Amino acid sequence: MPPDRDYSFPSGHTSQAFAAAAAYASILHRRGIAGRHRVEIAALFATAAATGAMRVAAHKHFPTDVLGGAVLGTAVGWSIPALHRIVAPGAR
Repeated sequence: MPPDRDYSFPSGHTSQAFAAAAAYASILHRRGIAGRHRVEIAALFATAAATGAMRVAAHKHFPTDVLGGAVLGTAVGWSIPALHRIVAPGAR
């Protein structure tokens, strides 16, 4: 029995992938330019979803582990940028 068998929830890989995608989307949304970057945002979320799917396909996680990681990562990625003020590009 693997020693980490009881530690699969949530999926850390999926959490990190969704946190990165959500942080990117959150920052662009707060700057008011998310509409111009829809393709990039969609690609990041698609890659994050693929990360989760590959973790399940590799039998490293159950689907619920990946779903939990996606929810956690999205929540963290969206909310952490909100704790910081917006700085206009090029300004200091």
